[in-house]
Amino acid sequence: MLGRLQMDVTQAMKNYNDVGSTVFQKGRTYTRFGVIRPRFSSKLMDAALQRATQQDVVQRIQPRETNNEIEDTDVKARADKVLMRTESSDVARTVVVAHGGFKVKKEFLFRSYDHAPPETRSGRNDRASRHSNPGPASNAPLWVAGRATSAAPGYFSEIRYGGDVYEDGAMAKWNNPVELALKEVEQMHWRHQPKLIISIGTGQKSDRGHTTGLFHRVIPHEISNLSAAVKTLKKNQLNSHVQHQEFESRLEQRNGDLEIRYIRFDAPLGLDHELGNIKLGEWRGSDGSETKHRMENIIDQYLELDHEAAESLRECAKTLVETRTKRARTERWERKALHLIYCCSEKILGTDRPCRAPPFKSRGELRRHAVSDHGFAWKVPCKWPNNTHAAQWTCFSDHCGELKVSGFDSQEEFEGHLREVHQHARPKVMTIDAVESWLSACRSLKEPARAKTTTGLNGR
Repeated sequence: MLGRLQMDVTQAMKNYNDVGSTVFQKGRTYTRFGVIRPRFSSKLMDAALQRATQQDVVQRIQPRETNNEIEDTDVKARADKVLMRTESSDVARTVVVAHGGFKVKKEFLFRSYDHAPPETRSGRNDRASRHSNPGPASNAPLWVAGRATSAAPGYFSEIRYGGDVYEDGAMAKWNNPVELALKEVEQMHWRHQPKLIISIGTGQKSDRGHTTGLFHRVIPHEISNLSAAVKTLKKNQLNSHVQHQEFESRLEQRNGDLEIRYIRFDAPLGLDHELGNIKLGEWRGSDGSETKHRMENIIDQYLELDHEAAESLRECAKTLVETRTKRARTERWERKALHLIYCCSEKILGTDRPCRAPPFKSRGELRRHAVSDHGFAWKVPCKWPNNTHAAQWTCFSDHCGELKVSGFDSQEEFEGHLREVHQHARPKVMTIDAVESWLSACRSLKEPARAKTTTGLNGR
């Protein structure tokens, strides 16, 4: 929700509450940790995710239920159009980890972006094996990716999509996928190192109650596979903190001059009502309020007692704000974060009819259109070496500025040059600030559905 749909935190929390209340309050009876069947209805989870990811993301989940199942084909039809992949390479990139796919039991990455396969011209075919299912961005509906990465054995059934079967990424030992995330970034941007890696855990877990005989006392042969799956899941959940420690150690050994700041937030054991021992499906209170309040109290206690964690949180906030501030100064930010398009507001030359140019994706595209189709030119003063001469108007249109600098002492001379040399019948000379103000006035928000939920790289 935060990455692919770019919801704000408030909206994401609301959807989290809605999904939780829809799914976890309806645990099935006559089941012990999913031995007979999964503890929670996968169809309810499917429908809840479909409602959360369709175009009307502010709609409260109010399912029409029949025998604990949801029947709403319109919701599913709309949700199926919201794909994991995005139509723009400028927006935030999102990846989630599942287990399965391609009939191979290993990690499977649902990506919102393309991951080019590695080059094998060097003859090292083993390079391809280190990339997790490289290729185009996922065409799976967003809700399918969400279901795949949350299909924890015993809680929800696995999901079938495209002829393959997917389940929780923890089954592939990636309950803590931080190492996989770094590998993905380095494969995509091998010349650049990330500045900051933030890993957020769900609380360190104790191994009490984790016994090998938990299921073998009661399960028949036909569900022994479920027993093995649940034990694998529990084992990998316990390994989450170990994976963090191993990753931190490897990162310290390889950092050298290329320092990567790595921060892990994970409430430790020993706190009141330990966070890590809250079960995945716990949702006490009519709206989960008891469980959520308990979690909030544990986190408050964690940050109050662990001064290093509190300082790391402030450091993270400072780094992220500084980075965002720098990015916001670039033209790309308008496309990346604000989902803007640019519509020319000029008239067709010699008429009162509006320009028929289609919307432009960037300021640069509209700027070039304004120069070529509407005769825009801006006032750029230029000084010669040693201040021997200065020109208030300098031309950089077309070939001007490549072999020589054409400078003019008056605007009339400059406009005459634009008409004669560059064939601008009615040149419009403006200051740089005026041009940028005009570009800003031409900005327009995309249709919300297109801005945040339309997917698919059209033209591919």
